[in-house]
Amino acid sequence: MTNTDVKLPPDESYVSALTSYIELVAEKSIGPISFIEVPQVKTPTPLSHSKSPLTFLFEFISNHCNNIQSVVADMISQPDFGRFAGFVIDTLCTSMIDVANEFNIPTYVFFPSNAAFLGFIIHLQTLCDAHDQDVIELSNSDTDTHFEEFYEVYAFNGLVDLIEVVIAEPDCEP
Repeated sequence: MTNTDVKLPPDESYVSALTSYIELVAEKSIGPISFIEVPQVKTPTPLSHSKSPLTFLFEFISNHCNNIQSVVADMISQPDFGRFAGFVIDTLCTSMIDVANEFNIPTYVFFPSNAAFLGFIIHLQTLCDAHDQDVIELSNSDTDTHFEEFYEVYAFNGLVDLIEVVIAEPDCEP
């Protein structure tokens, strides 16, 4: 199994801790697990980025598609390379599906958060699509809302910060 590592811009406070953790895991790997560090692409930092954090992450990953494509092409060209079983990506890396498709490699998407959060996101999307409700407008109301995914009843305005992170700008096409 090969893990490609796309590192976030170095000015983020948690990057050094994440880098140390990856290096530790790579050193202690047992079995056929390897790590490939993907070359950095110059991108704006999240702090200087004018879009939402979610939009920044989608764009950041998309900007690395060419480098991932090169890594895969290099791996496949090795004489002792076996075969790709598939790309396993998280939901923020859906732009990598196109890279996998170029090589006819299947892609498996996983959702790293819990089921309640996934249900919350689906609930918001259903409010927009099926009920034609503006979720941003609802987030400013005091209306109590029952989310089937949560045990408690919440007022929409209590979830404003979460809703703002989940909803990307209209120009973002994840």
